[in-house]
Amino acid sequence: MVKRQKVALIGPIYPYRGGIAQYNKELRDALENQAELTTYSFKRLYPSFLYPGKSDKEEGVKGWLQGVRYVLDAYSPFSVRRAAHKLLLMAMRRL
Repeated sequence: MVKRQKVALIGPIYPYRGGIAQYNKELRDALENQAELTTYSFKRLYPSFLYPGKSDKEEGVKGWLQGVRYVLDAYSPFSVRRAAHKLLLMAMRRL
């Protein structure tokens, strides 16, 4: 049996709006069957007044993706440090 690599995907992901979040969701879906995947995303990105429309999330979305750890906070650099520490402890092969 081939051992699957540990891979971490870090960045904005659905339900956030925008091309990067959509791309990361597609990348996550593709990697999910290929590797032991850990995904970290933002629980809070930017102030709502910076976004056109009502919200920074896709319209009509209620909830988050299963298996994604929404722990990063754009307002707190310490959240990135905590996530990096957890990933180091998990001995990730790819980031």
